[in-house]
Amino acid sequence: MIADLSHYNGEINWTLARKQLDLIIFRASVGANKDQKYVSYAKNCGVPFGVYHYVKAGTAAEAEKEAKHFYACATAEGLKPLFFCADIEYEAQTTQTTYAVTEAFANTLRKLGARKLGMYISQSRYEHSALKLYDFIWIPRWGNNTGKIEDAIKPKYPCDLWQYTSKGVVNGINHAVDLNELCGDKPLSWFLEGSETQMANNTTESKFSAANLVKFVKGFVGQPYWYYTHCLVPV
Repeated sequence: MIADLSHYNGEINWTLARKQLDLIIFRASVGANKDQKYVSYAKNCGVPFGVYHYVKAGTAAEAEKEAKHFYACATAEGLKPLFFCADIEYEAQTTQTTYAVTEAFANTLRKLGARKLGMYISQSRYEHSALKLYDFIWIPRWGNNTGKIEDAIKPKYPCDLWQYTSKGVVNGINHAVDLNELCGDKPLSWFLEGSETQMANNTTESKFSAANLVKFVKGFVGQPYWYYTHCLVPV
């Protein structure tokens, strides 16, 4: 299951949610602001993740500025998203401005070091965007929007990821969830490339190395009761 989440999804029981989720796309930022839940979500989810930015820019200059802000938010505190997405649906992105905005956004992210880029874009803007600058395309089309994929309508344009509902259900998340389906020739493994490194870097669990264990045990020298009850000997 692939979900995209923002702070609107509230508090999440990750122990339950991660059992159902294969991939998450977190909103890291919107316009000039950051998503207040992103860092916490990313550090605690235990699921491979990418990120998206809700673009409010209407010009190339504004798009460049937002892309820099997005990259800073997405990589805060050492986080390493698998990919970066531009969310193109704001009113400032018209048939006249969408190409310049999406072009500047992609070029700026590449310069900053983003290696894999995606674009979430409505069908009405699809033909007016800089499609070739992005590695994958993500289109929303909900149909009856019941939360079930069989009640949705597939996008009419080629894409790699299809957001088929905004009313999905995931255990551990009390609010409705945006759910997505692969819709192209890219398998899930393509989106997950680098996930092992990501999870190792982003984990919030303590890394209890052998060296730290030795130090930990030495701290109890002179406390025989602890050694007896835990079957350890001083080192």
